[in-house]
Amino acid sequence: MAKNATINMRVDASLKTDVERILHVLGISTTEAINMFLNRVRLSKGIPFPVQMSDDEFRSYLAECSSEDEAISTEEANQIKLAQNEIRENKVVSFDEIKRSLGT
Repeated sequence: MAKNATINMRVDASLKTDVERILHVLGISTTEAINMFLNRVRLSKGIPFPVQMSDDEFRSYLAECSSEDEAISTEEANQIKLAQNEIRENKVVSFDEIKRSLGT
């Protein structure tokens, strides 16, 4: 596959240094690691690892919601927690699975 696209990104300098050291020990470049990640995203059709807040982070987020635009109701907070638990317990169904079950 031809490599003809470029991704430019800014990261914290210490993060970059730490990651480059680790990848060097593993024998791969940052570019190779990023390509591995992007291929896994394509294969899994999503982020290839759980992306979620800890309970403490979630409570902190709720506490920081100060304006009416940002504030969420207790019911919404409960729905978010329920969704997080369902994801954690692999009780989620992909959109493709839903389409297949509907015969579309």
